[in-house]
Amino acid sequence: MKPGVGGLPELGAVLGCEITGIIMVICRQKTYLRKLEANENVAVPEWRMIEAMYGAVLFAGGLFWIGWSGYKSEVHWIIPTTGGVVTGHGISLVFLQSFNYLIDSYLMVGMHPSRVESRLLTDE
Repeated sequence: MKPGVGGLPELGAVLGCEITGIIMVICRQKTYLRKLEANENVAVPEWRMIEAMYGAVLFAGGLFWIGWSGYKSEVHWIIPTTGGVVTGHGISLVFLQSFNYLIDSYLMVGMHPSRVESRLLTDE
């Protein structure tokens, strides 16, 4: 691909992240609030992991898609860009839901999630 066209899969990743935001706000938030209400406003952190597992599969598949289709000049630019959409959607689902999992898990014990992350990273 030409250098200008070679950067287009990155725009696909941005679009994938935006798709994640739309899905999480419009669709998933209502379902989560119904589950929360049915459980007497007690959050179960594992409820967040369904989307993270789905996102992990999408992320791996999207990387495979980009790697398989992006190295030849005969391939049209939209093919790896579509793989970028899948990759961006997957990684943003994993990141968002993993951070939400940390929030749901550690706010019950009075610890802020950023402090939990720093402890996990520094092995204190």
